[in-house]
Amino acid sequence: MTMYIFYLLILFYPLPLSYCLILEGDLSSNKDFVILGKFCFISEKSRFTYNISYPDSYKVQNLLLYYDDQWTNAQYSKKPLTCKEKEYELTQSQTLSLNASNFGVGCSETEINAVKSITCNSRRAFITMRARYWFIVVARCDSNGVKIKYKMEFTNGDDTFRRHFSADEFGILETSIAFFIIYFILLIICAVFAKILINKSLFHVTVRLYIVSVLFQFLTILFMVAEYGQYSISGYVTPGMITTSHIFQVIGQIIFLFMLILVAKGYTITRNKLRIPTWIKMGIFFAIYVIAYVVTFIFSEALYDVGKVNYYYNSPAGIAVVLIKMILGWIWFGYSILFTIKNFPEKRTFYVILSITFSIWFLIGPFLILMCNFFIQDYIRQFVAYLIEIIVIFIGHFIFLILIRPTAENKLFPFHVKTNQIIDGSFPHHAEDQGGNINLNDAKTNLANLFVIQNNGHKYQVDQYSVEPGANDFTRN
Repeated sequence: MTMYIFYLLILFYPLPLSYCLILEGDLSSNKDFVILGKFCFISEKSRFTYNISYPDSYKVQNLLLYYDDQWTNAQYSKKPLTCKEKEYELTQSQTLSLNASNFGVGCSETEINAVKSITCNSRRAFITMRARYWFIVVARCDSNGVKIKYKMEFTNGDDTFRRHFSADEFGILETSIAFFIIYFILLIICAVFAKILINKSLFHVTVRLYIVSVLFQFLTILFMVAEYGQYSISGYVTPGMITTSHIFQVIGQIIFLFMLILVAKGYTITRNKLRIPTWIKMGIFFAIYVIAYVVTFIFSEALYDVGKVNYYYNSPAGIAVVLIKMILGWIWFGYSILFTIKNFPEKRTFYVILSITFSIWFLIGPFLILMCNFFIQDYIRQFVAYLIEIIVIFIGHFIFLILIRPTAENKLFPFHVKTNQIIDGSFPHHAEDQGGNINLNDAKTNLANLFVIQNNGHKYQVDQYSVEPGANDFTRN
């Protein structure tokens, strides 16, 4: 039932279909060599079906089938090749002459309202030693251009999770479904924890930002499941869905990174106010971060080249996004933690663990993504990169949830001042062995602590604080 709801989202989504695999279009160009599309086929089970028609006055046009190495030699050689030279790269079986006299391509001559045309319907299988990209081109060398109406379907077997998917997309739908379930459970846990923190007056801004980032990642995966789910059935892609999913993920990650920097600086943990210069520096950093993402989006969308195997992070702007997060974000995060520990040593345990775990998190994701650019084969890169990205994001969300879980056995619980006690200045210091969970009831360590706080009859008296005129520190009443 849930999957049907996802598919209904497609029907009411406002953006139109722009491209599909099923590829369908009506091409008229003054070029004599035009690429129609590409697809990554697996061996033996792959099929290419075409339905083509064009005016008799444009005969004879050829349908050219290049595999990846041939395409690179023909289209991206150091010395530009002519249309004829590009055709010489192919064997006879890869050049389909679309005319009625060529019985192997399924063409016939038709005449409607005294207008003659060539109509072709046939199917081809691609048998290779490994998964390969194939590039489909229509050509009419040494002419004034091409004109063709076409519908082409690319398939990889009959399995629902394989049929319409290019081999480089295998596993994306299954992974998205799995993480959709995981994030749905994570949101439920966040809601339970939020209720506990609200009741304890410990629902700070940083916790709210964390939950919002989790929600955006949930929406990211929801749109991925909806898009790839309907694509697995229809074979048509809606570009707006994937773009929306990417936008949600970027927003969620910016919020999460912003929250981590705030926590590293001790905001809502050791202080409730940051200096104006700090806010200005944070504004500059995130402005650069957002601009880099926007430029990356422009590179991946506006400068998209169907003749290349495109990857979100293989543009200069995409690499810049990775480096900004890995270098600037991590350095600022670590620098902020050092000063927070220096000024508030009682929080040392929490911040040391936060520093170690999230330093690894900051570095491992960008490092693995950059490795994809240079060491992962094109035909599996898209899935591997998607898997790395979604796992790394989840690990970040999960680790932070564990650190701030409001259960009595969590000695690292960082918040020791209630939201209704916040006033200007730094939060009061407390003994290190108390931990932030001084405001939590005692509870035995068991699975029930994940959702409830047990009350064994013990009560804690929360210290009240006041500030004397002219004093810089809190004094205890």
